[in-house]
Amino acid sequence: MKIRRLSLAAWLVCLGISTLWACSNDGVEEGVETGYQPSKGKPVDGIRIGWDYGSIRQLTERGGYPRSIRLQDQSVVAVYENHVTGFEMRRSTDDGATWGEPTLLFSIHELTNGQGTTRVNIANSEIIQLANGDLLVGCNYRPQTAEITPFSIAIRRSTDQGVTWSAPQIIYEAQPRFADGCWEPSFLQLPNGDVQVYFANEGPYTHSNEQEISMLTSKDNGQTWGDFKTVCFRAGSRDGMPVSKLVGDEIVCVIEDCGFVTFKPYTVRTKLVDNWKTPVLADSPQRRKALGEPVEDWVYMGAPYLAVLPTSETLLSYQVDDKIHADQLGDRLPYCTMEVAIGDKEARDFTRRTRPFPIPDGKHALWPSVAVWDANTVVALAASNYRDGADSPCFIKGHVMRDLEVGPVEAAQASLFIGHTGQANLRAKVRKDAGNLYVTCQIQDTELYSGGQGSAKGSGVYLCLDTKNSCLTEPAEGAYKLWCSYQGDAMVWEGKEGKWINAQLDGLKVSHSLTAGGYSLTFTIPLKSSFNKEEMRIGAALSTKYYVEELVHSNLNKPYTWVKMSLKGK
Repeated sequence: MKIRRLSLAAWLVCLGISTLWACSNDGVEEGVETGYQPSKGKPVDGIRIGWDYGSIRQLTERGGYPRSIRLQDQSVVAVYENHVTGFEMRRSTDDGATWGEPTLLFSIHELTNGQGTTRVNIANSEIIQLANGDLLVGCNYRPQTAEITPFSIAIRRSTDQGVTWSAPQIIYEAQPRFADGCWEPSFLQLPNGDVQVYFANEGPYTHSNEQEISMLTSKDNGQTWGDFKTVCFRAGSRDGMPVSKLVGDEIVCVIEDCGFVTFKPYTVRTKLVDNWKTPVLADSPQRRKALGEPVEDWVYMGAPYLAVLPTSETLLSYQVDDKIHADQLGDRLPYCTMEVAIGDKEARDFTRRTRPFPIPDGKHALWPSVAVWDANTVVALAASNYRDGADSPCFIKGHVMRDLEVGPVEAAQASLFIGHTGQANLRAKVRKDAGNLYVTCQIQDTELYSGGQGSAKGSGVYLCLDTKNSCLTEPAEGAYKLWCSYQGDAMVWEGKEGKWINAQLDGLKVSHSLTAGGYSLTFTIPLKSSFNKEEMRIGAALSTKYYVEELVHSNLNKPYTWVKMSLKGK
């Protein structure tokens, strides 16, 4: 995004969760004697992302604009701007635990020609691995002095997994001034092998402040490139920061659309066949708000990025400032943080928003991206100053949680993860047999604390079950809350008319043991005849000495927010 000073109003935000209606009516009673009327909520179904505080790492001490991909050899690479040297890449062979030495791919440099001498800065790092295994990296050349050399998009290629690289190749030039430049390249390869580069482009608008999204196509894996094509344009405005992905039989491009009070993430789309035949203009039905919930006009949401999971769900990241700050866009960036929202399999209606990085007031997380490392692991990346006063490219891992298919064999992957608030975390797996449900919890917590027997405080785990899949907004018949401390002190509550009351669950057993760095608990829960044997819901929370953290997007007192759990698995 090229930042301009725009006049803005004050801003506030209301966050909500919009989900689908799909619940069983089993077990809902109207309470004839008391007049109690239980109410249903909109169930929170589909994937959730549990961010792992303990996985936060810096890629380098100073820099920004980080992006990452997993390569065909199963290593992962990250690219980022180094504010001293230029564009760097690092590789990890242990899923981001450690990283090799950086490789400098584009250098900040001086250029001299007949018009003079200028420093050329390097920005907007991007990377793709093509189907044939080649790596392409791209960046934005930004000359510091006007009228000497054009703002440009440049690429390099590696045919040996990043060991050696071709010389830099400029594939597009805009004008030799900041007001008419080009920005933010990103790659896409189509099923037919075509390689596309999308970028924000002011080059055609030398007599206005407008900007479009342009696209170049290569038919030979990036060796040569055709002329640019206009992807989208809002007259009188500035479409920016494009990232495109294949979604079904379409290309979906997420952009920041600033045709409003301030920036918002929008999608524009086209069919794969004869793609971008005509530009997507302001009033096109192919241009749509990305978020599936209302956001106040004055809330700034810029720098979007798009990702697609192997199971086809889509992820959207962006930077947001939803607090009341100065009325100039440039003054808002120091207060932005990163958000990730989850969309459907058509890249629409992004909801279930989370903020991956624990950013305190006065700090920020900027120029973010979200990467899919595998079906169960996503990575949020951003430039943040949360540790000190200077930006550094950082990442945090996220665990993808799905509605549970519970069978007699325990899944290899943890079904539930909690661990966003601090270093302590919980990983839980669920299985069943004919008579019982088994929930095995592995907890990492190096500062165990007892709140006292019967207190339900201190180091321990809460589990909740909606045994009738009633999806109510408060505790009622069929809902249970279980607690067990790390020492094995167990308690049970049952829902009744909106409250939790002390109860017993005949046959409940909890085994406990200390482990290296924490403890483990296994809940054996009897599948009583009154339980729904096909679908239930499960909630959880991790209790520590200092805080209680609930499963993302859930509330222990609201059964409709718990995870859907099918007991029909084999």
